Amino acid sequence: MSEGLTTVGFSAFYGCNNIEKVIVSNIRKWCNIDWEFWSNPLSFSGHIYCDSNTEIIDLVIPEGVTKIGKYAFDGCKSLSSITFPESLLEIGFESFQGCSDLTSLNIPNNVTFIGASAFAGCSCINSLTTHSQLQKIDNNAFSSCSSLKTVTIDSKFGYHPENSKEGYYTFDPSYKEVFGEQVENYIIGEHLTEISSNSFNNCINLKAITIPHNIESIGYGAFSGCQNLAVVNIDCDKIGQIFYNLPSLETINIGNNVKSIEEKAFYKCNGITSLVIPDNVTTIGASAFEGNEFLSNITLSNNLTTLENRLFYGCSSLKEINIPTKVGTIGNEVFYGCKKLRTLNIPNSVITIGASAFEGNDLLASITLSDNLTTLENRLFYGCSNLKEINMPTKLNTIGNEVFGECKLLHTLNIPSSLRNIGKDAFSGCESLSKVIVPDIASWCGIKFVTDYNWGDQTCSNPLSIAHHLYSDENTEITDLVIPEGVESINESVFFGASSMKSVSIPSSMKSIGETAFYECTGLNKVIVPDIAAWCGIGFGDNPLKYAHHLYSDTNTEIADLAIPYGVKKINYGSSQE
Repeated sequence: MSEGLTTVGFSAFYGCNNIEKVIVSNIRKWCNIDWEFWSNPLSFSGHIYCDSNTEIIDLVIPEGVTKIGKYAFDGCKSLSSITFPESLLEIGFESFQGCSDLTSLNIPNNVTFIGASAFAGCSCINSLTTHSQLQKIDNNAFSSCSSLKTVTIDSKFGYHPENSKEGYYTFDPSYKEVFGEQVENYIIGEHLTEISSNSFNNCINLKAITIPHNIESIGYGAFSGCQNLAVVNIDCDKIGQIFYNLPSLETINIGNNVKSIEEKAFYKCNGITSLVIPDNVTTIGASAFEGNEFLSNITLSNNLTTLENRLFYGCSSLKEINIPTKVGTIGNEVFYGCKKLRTLNIPNSVITIGASAFEGNDLLASITLSDNLTTLENRLFYGCSNLKEINMPTKLNTIGNEVFGECKLLHTLNIPSSLRNIGKDAFSGCESLSKVIVPDIASWCGIKFVTDYNWGDQTCSNPLSIAHHLYSDENTEITDLVIPEGVESINESVFFGASSMKSVSIPSSMKSIGETAFYECTGLNKVIVPDIAAWCGIGFGDNPLKYAHHLYSDTNTEIADLAIPYGVKKINYGSSQE
């Protein structure tokens, strides 16, 4: 072809199917020819020569070329490599379409535009690198590049979708649409700062991704539908809700620049079995690992201060976890349904644990609680059917509703003197409970219990209503109860169900005894009252004499002939009940 050629008209070589050789002595000028459809003879021959005997297999575009025109090397199927000049700015429409022997592609740093179908049908290209100056890619630029498996992306470019109006570019394209669904590995370059919400949407063959520290933001659902993504290496500042519900994800390597993992970041990523959260991570959002059914082992950052709500909810294979010593709060349902968790140590840094945090942990047999807890929230250990014993924190004030519900093997409770409230059904279903240890009877008398009255069938939150045996220490059962002098009231249901108790001694300081305080104390046969005058002034909701039937002035002296002391002006209702 003549070096002076600048323009070739429409279909100039159409039908010239016998052309075998196109000799091009000046590649620079060839790149600048204004080709039209079916006007380039290379489209028919597929073979380019620099002279009559030397075919060009490794094409070198000379330095100084800024634009490769449309159709320039269309159909040149013998090319195996292309070296582009750093001066290149634009790659035109269908300029390398059908170069089927081309195996790799390195787009120069300064290229800003790649035209439609520029590399379409380059079926042997296996890797591609784009650089930071790339601004626009037109539709089908890499269509039918069936061997393209690895793509390096280093810029946020606009994409002109097929059939969209002229001049329209989206800056949130799916890479699947740009590079094809066959790509298995994307490498993020050091100049890219943002991954948009659609970037990897439905890239079904993507198997691995490396996200470097320069990424400042990742759009919601950026990896949605990546059903074969198995390995993630991530080192950006925060991990958002981007790997949500990806069951194929097996390995997550978290880098040293990650500071936070946000809410539901790895929700239902059921392929993850083991995970290490490095110490540079300081916050993890709610439900970040919820529903990861096969997660069996996780190491948490030592700099976490909170385990947010439902963090490991439904992680039914989790066997062990060490809670960092800086954690102050464990949220609601954090370990709900962690059915294989057997033992747990809550450090003393923890001051709050939310409701149902350990509910449904079938195999949990041993737990050490923080001594700084003041409340056990509702249903905290509900359904922990293998839990046999538990240490009660010395500052504990409240046990909420159903806290130990259905803890069928729980056999012993040690009640601290700080306890003031026990909620509804706190020990319902604790069928093995046989010992309630109360070192401080005075404080026990002040606890508020919840009692239900249902057509005469009374139930109570007092663990004695199930255990029936009251102890002062591990080995000493209280059968002869002495209420200490100075105690002025016994709250409702305080000794409800203590059927092994035989006697009770009431101090002169007593002013009131609440309803059902001694309900079902069926073994009670002696009430010791040294001060009858004080006894007559007690306000009764329930009288232990109702069950004992025998009044004593001391341990050995039953009162058969009762003398009301001089000066007593009133005998309160219930004072001599039965």
